[in-house]
Amino acid sequence: MSVIVALISARDGVVASDGRRFGSALFANGKIVQPASVESEEFDKTFCLYGGKLIGAFAGLMSFSGRNIAQHILEIVDNSGCATTEFSSIADKLEQGMISKLGQIGEQEVIFDCRKLDVLLAGGKSLTRREFRIAAFRFFPRNGTIISQRDIVVADKAIRYYLYGEDKARTAADGLLGANSAPNRDANFLKTLASRAVEAGIRAAGNHPYGSQAACGGKVFTKRTYY
Repeated sequence: MSVIVALISARDGVVASDGRRFGSALFANGKIVQPASVESEEFDKTFCLYGGKLIGAFAGLMSFSGRNIAQHILEIVDNSGCATTEFSSIADKLEQGMISKLGQIGEQEVIFDCRKLDVLLAGGKSLTRREFRIAAFRFFPRNGTIISQRDIVVADKAIRYYLYGEDKARTAADGLLGANSAPNRDANFLKTLASRAVEAGIRAAGNHPYGSQAACGGKVFTKRTYY
């Protein structure tokens, strides 16, 4: 479980995440025999691509096949042969590649029903400091296959944002971001605002569904776009 956020203005983007990572709960005959417990408080769920022209964050499934989600995303982009600098084309490659990867995980490693992943991607339309946007992906199993949903948020005169994560944490972070009325739009302000949103989410988070500890916590990580 996690809380992640992406914020954009007309010229800058920032992503942030909490740092809590849980181990797997153990089940026997459909009942929990060992609750999920915290493995790390410093697990960075943010990433950057193209030298910081694209940034992102992930929630849900943290790793599989010996790599974390950020490493899988980097591999998808590197192996796609995608020479374009168009945000939409890169988003397409990421979406298609992740669907394929999630579908190929061994059943003994991650059962099919648990292959759920949320990804936020932020950057300029043509990987320049113009026409910033967020692509929000949700990957999940349905009827024996991995499907995806994608939302796009485009910056205008106001700060725009997108959130994923544990319900109570997401609601608290959304409340903080929705109440912001400051005129600042620069990257440093976005970074501070994103951090505060994640901190609000951590304070409000409910327990992990298969454990007794708060679903979100630990160190707050941020990344900003660079051009």
